[in-house]
Amino acid sequence: MARYESGRLDVQMLVLGLVTMWFLQLSTHFLNEYYDQGGDQANRHRTLFSGGSGVLAEGRLAPTVAKWAGVGTTILVIVMVVTLTLSFPTFGVTTIGLFTLAAIGAVGYSAPPLAFVERGLGELDATLIVALLVPLFGYSVQTGRSSLTLVLAYMPLAALILANMLNVAFPDFEADRITSKRTLVVILGPDHAARLYAILLAASYITSWLTLALGVPFMVLLAKSATLPVAALSLWEIWRGGYKLPERYARNTFLGVSVVGAVGLAEITGFLLVGAIGRP
Repeated sequence: MARYESGRLDVQMLVLGLVTMWFLQLSTHFLNEYYDQGGDQANRHRTLFSGGSGVLAEGRLAPTVAKWAGVGTTILVIVMVVTLTLSFPTFGVTTIGLFTLAAIGAVGYSAPPLAFVERGLGELDATLIVALLVPLFGYSVQTGRSSLTLVLAYMPLAALILANMLNVAFPDFEADRITSKRTLVVILGPDHAARLYAILLAASYITSWLTLALGVPFMVLLAKSATLPVAALSLWEIWRGGYKLPERYARNTFLGVSVVGAVGLAEITGFLLVGAIGRP
């Protein structure tokens, strides 16, 4: 969207922003592994997208390795952000503020004292970070400012991310239920959560067309619409009960994550195409 609005893309800032966010994500994964040990050990239905890596639960690494890896990468991220702030003008108050909020939410997902996942706020926390703060950070890295239009335009994506958070939590239901994690699947129960998933997925596609009034290009919405077959497959798997059948957990989570990946790539492609053609 920054390129669409300005007509240019600063590749150097794109790479630096991505690397910074990737290190924050790495830090978050290490800390999640450390603080989610109880749930991971109780999990008998790990998939590629849920249940942790299993490295600590299976005793292949000591828990302190994950803890200090998380601390080390967090320190590295802080050093990177400070260095970028001193070196590039777009890393100003807005960019740093957005990154700080994302960092607090990411680390606080499972780490005390916040531990949002133990308070029934984990999905909302992750949705806020992935669907809003990360795109806003990327936009700010390019422009040095934020965008209310971008926030409003990404609300349909927020519905999609929240749906995906529900989907990847289905295999972890039993393990989360007997530990301290309070995911929405635990709170609502798998059947109600599955219905909410379907509603959120449908709402994401339907409300996307309302963003035309906010200046989101038609080509972006058209590109997103091209991913409808993937969303339909995911809904079909939910309808077939794949969310509560252990032998179908892997397929169900794969399809749910595929929807997010397909939509993300479609929207990026749409904005790049419109940017290349020029604004109408």
